[in-house]
Amino acid sequence: MNKIIIIFFCALLLSCQSTPIQNSSIQTNPTTQKEVIVPLAVGNKWIHISNTGTEVTSEVTNTVIINGKTWFQYYETGYIEGPYFVINTNEGQLESFDSIEKGSIEECTIFKFPVTQYEEYECFDVKMSVTPNIEITVPAGSFHTYLYVFGIDDPTGSQVWYAPNIGLVKQTVNGETFELIKYSIIKEE
Repeated sequence: MNKIIIIFFCALLLSCQSTPIQNSSIQTNPTTQKEVIVPLAVGNKWIHISNTGTEVTSEVTNTVIINGKTWFQYYETGYIEGPYFVINTNEGQLESFDSIEKGSIEECTIFKFPVTQYEEYECFDVKMSVTPNIEITVPAGSFHTYLYVFGIDDPTGSQVWYAPNIGLVKQTVNGETFELIKYSIIKEE
């Protein structure tokens, strides 16, 4: 009987040594989509309101295929009118302004993602920085965000807070602050 207990105990020890211990705070699910800074799917929509009462609606309205890549048309109304064309990559979100409609693509990683610590980079000749792990609360809820600062060498530069898989949560530009009040996300295409 003692031999059986010793063999069982040794087998248990060996199985514990060969099975890696998993940190319960880090769970992975193979069916989960990869995190992106802005989920891109036609129909995804965000509504922000400013401290002056201006309401801004942003929506993914269309897709365009150029050089085998699917670009998403991101249209904003209420503040800066007009479309932007974006695509998610392994380094973050690339952006191309309206030049994509003319068939030319000038790509720039506008939102580096993910990053693990403060990082500086340049996009379209603008010096930028990104700081991860900023918690903020806006009318739509509390979010774990990345803070992007545009024009870090310019005292009038703007700041934007993006929550992964949600999108723009808060923005300050030209003395005006916009906060997310409502969003509808279908899925990432």
